[in-house]
Formats: sequence, structure tokens, C-alpha cells
Amino acid sequence: MSRGTHIVAFANVTVGDGTMTGEYTGIRDANHRVGTRGPIRTSGHDARPIVIGRNVWIGRGVAVLPEVTIGDGQWLALMLWSAMMSLRTRPS
Repeated sequence: MSRGTHIVAFANVTVGDGTMTGEYTGIRDANHRVGTRGPIRTSGHDARPIVIGRNVWIGRGVAVLPEVTIGDGQWLALMLWSAMMSLRTRPS
């Protein structure tokens, strides 16, 4: 894991052997609840697991969000100023 990588695990984050991240990658398995009465700060969180396979490269600044599964051997690069992962990939 490179400098500045943040991992937030309210439910479960699994990272396979040999996986690397670029600087400032965010891996977060939870989001604030929305649509509740009162301020978001006190609304609690909804969490879903993240699974990252073996020998995955996650480029600088990529955000991996809840319920994402990244298959073994995938390379995820940052194409714009910021990118968010919210899909499933298959092993290569």
C-alpha cells in the first residue's frame, strides 16, 4: 500500500496477496445513510464488503466503493482527475 492510501472497513475489506495501490487510493466499504431525519453526521453508515483479488494494481487516486469485487490480475488506472470503482471485474 502506497503512501496516503486510506482503507475504511465497517463491514469487510479483503485484499489479495501481491496487490498494490498507488498514492492516495481510497478503499471504503461504507457510506453515510441518506434520507434519514437529522444531520448526515449522525445518520450512521451502510456498509457492504469489498473484495480485491491477488496481484491487482489500483492506480493513484482511485476510489473503490462498497460492494465492489475486483478479480485477480486486474489493473485499474486513473483516467481523469478522479475515478470511482462501482462495478465488478472478472479475473484476467
